[in-house]
Amino acid sequence: TNTRLDKAAMADVNLSGADLSGTQASGADFTGANLSKAVLKKACLDNAVLVKVDLSGADLSGAQMLGANLSGANLGKAILTNTRLDKAAMADVNLSGADLSGTQASGADFTGANLSKAVLKKACLDNAVLVKVDLSG
Repeated sequence: TNTRLDKAAMADVNLSGADLSGTQASGADFTGANLSKAVLKKACLDNAVLVKVDLSGADLSGAQMLGANLSGANLGKAILTNTRLDKAAMADVNLSGADLSGTQASGADFTGANLSKAVLKKACLDNAVLVKVDLSG
């Protein structure tokens, strides 16, 4: 916990179930990594590359991911309560069943994202792109 990984090359690593609470990983590249069921509470992932990352069931509550690229990532059933996703690239992301209560995602691009059965209570999506988004359930 509270690890520094700023600008680290972490592509394709397996950190499934790891406790990375408070980790500072601004600008890190996690492309294709397995972070399923990982704990990333209050982690800072600003401008991180999380393309096609498996974050299913992960706990990202209170995390900050300003400008992060999560295109094609799997965040099914993830906990993103009070998370900051402002200006994040979220195209084709799977957020089915995820809890985004209180999340700030102003200006984020959710084009083609799956938000079916996602909890969006008090989420702020000001100026977010919601083209071809699945909001069913």
